[in-house]
Amino acid sequence: MASVVVPTYNRAHLLGRLFDALAAQEEVGPFELIVVDNASTDDTPAVLARLAAESPLPVVTLHMTVNAGPSRARNVGWRAGRAEIVAFTDDDCVPQPGWLAGLLGRFETADVVQGHTEPDPADGHVIGPFGRTVIVRAEHGHYETCNLAYRRDLLERLGGFDEQFHRVVGGAVTWGDDADMGWRARKAGARTAFADDALVLHGLRPSSFRRHLTEIPRRDGLVLMLRRHPDLRDFYYRKIWFSRTHPAALATVGIALGLARRPRSRLRWCAAAGSVAVYTRACLRTRHWPARRRDWVVQLPLAFVADLAEVAVFARASLRYRTLFL
Repeated sequence: MASVVVPTYNRAHLLGRLFDALAAQEEVGPFELIVVDNASTDDTPAVLARLAAESPLPVVTLHMTVNAGPSRARNVGWRAGRAEIVAFTDDDCVPQPGWLAGLLGRFETADVVQGHTEPDPADGHVIGPFGRTVIVRAEHGHYETCNLAYRRDLLERLGGFDEQFHRVVGGAVTWGDDADMGWRARKAGARTAFADDALVLHGLRPSSFRRHLTEIPRRDGLVLMLRRHPDLRDFYYRKIWFSRTHPAALATVGIALGLARRPRSRLRWCAAAGSVAVYTRACLRTRHWPARRRDWVVQLPLAFVADLAEVAVFARASLRYRTLFL
């Protein structure tokens, strides 16, 4: 038997889709579904009560009185379960019919199994430069809990997800607990595996510059994660940059300041043009494209502002955690 744990917060409109997808799992024995409502302020409690009553699955619904972040909700969820294997997914995901069977099939030789995650084409819109989704096509060291499973005894031995990661910075709850959990498991000797056939479709959140800016402080937790697990630096640009656009953005600022001091310098004008070209190329390579190519004219300056905001968050976190990451 397996437990499927889902934390949820203010996404009542997505829960029916998730329940349907889990009820449609194939080639897998009985499993329990545990949904933890993280103090939602919408009609999530009423929707969960209805869906649990209608579901063919055994469903446990738990309700938090305070939103202390998804790591707390996940810990509450897996501790309430009874199964040897605990699988995690999120409320904006659609596990495909072979998802759970694909994860469970790897546990003969593994203690942690990460599944295959793709953007959900049914969402029907372009992500754009400031949208968000999750893509996982191989084990790449971040162990996203939208599609991940652990042995229960491993979770118990390690104390579950570290809730310290969910600090509030700039009004936003920080990220990093899922990667930290995966790396603590690896350091404890856990065997890991990737299940390509355990497919989850992840929701696409459309591009919004304003929302993107409000979420940038959440990246503070990534620096704490890198301080604890330096091997994760191998997954980032030259080990110290979150994105290849960041050094290009800082170089552009430096050259622009120099040009302001000597505006008649032809050499500095050429350097400024070159740095803008380098930044533009990096941005086109790393960000999702807008629906229309001509929209880059507006999106590139906004991306530049967002990159500088990210660098500022990382610089502050680097000082706080005494580890350089920009």
